[in-house]
Amino acid sequence: MTVQAPASVRSLAAAYTCGHCNSEPAQLTQDTSGVWRLAIGHDAGCPVLTGAVPDTPDVLRAMQEHQ
Repeated sequence: MTVQAPASVRSLAAAYTCGHCNSEPAQLTQDTSGVWRLAIGHDAGCPVLTGAVPDTPDVLRAMQEHQ
C-alpha cells in the first residue's frame, strides 16, 4: 500500500523553487519515523546544491506561498 503525502505537504512541495537555478521537485518520500522529505533536483553547480548558500530563503518563500 502506497501512502500519499498529506495535501499540505504536497502543496508546500509544489510551491518550492530554488532562487539560484531551474530546479524541480524530484520526489516526496516518507522516512521510517513518518517525516516527509522532498528531494530537489538542483542544476549542477547550483550554490544550494554545493552547500555554498542555504536553502532557507527558498523554503520560507514556499511556506509563505503555501499559506
